[in-house]
Amino acid sequence: LKDLYRNIRDLLQDKGYVSGETFKFMETYYQERHNPDPRKGKEMWIWWRTSKTEEGSSYFRQHCDLDWHMRYIQDIEVIERGKKVRAQKGEVEIEFHGYLELDPDGTWENHWFLKQVHPLFYTRIWAKRRETNVNTIRTDVYKFQQYVKDYLGLKQFGATTFPFYPTAPLPPEGKPA
Repeated sequence: LKDLYRNIRDLLQDKGYVSGETFKFMETYYQERHNPDPRKGKEMWIWWRTSKTEEGSSYFRQHCDLDWHMRYIQDIEVIERGKKVRAQKGEVEIEFHGYLELDPDGTWENHWFLKQVHPLFYTRIWAKRRETNVNTIRTDVYKFQQYVKDYLGLKQFGATTFPFYPTAPLPPEGKPA
């Protein structure tokens, strides 16, 4: 669970939704409930709220919010490659929400002239750019979902990611590589 947590945080940093300083503040909610029965484990809720702005534009902000819900989390020890490793087992549910926020600072709505021009600008001038930004958010969210499904080994629809270097086929038995 710790590796998944860190990897998703790193993906958000790579895409620009979180910077080096703001990743400490993206977690707006954390709750952990311990069950009195140790066989049932603990239950956790985590909310991440991230956003990014395009350089030179304060008109819109792209958001990617994650809601984690983990149930029946238990600490276990697993032997991997001959070494004992601490891990967690349980159910994990992660919801991704991506959306575009227009005029986040309220500069258009509070300005006497821009307030009048805003509907025209939104429907005519900025329409194509808006669709491009919405598609960017959509593809980012799909990539995050695809990464989580790959990490957890779940089935997915659509194309899957492949390693950059293809794996070499194994030589036939009895022949050197």
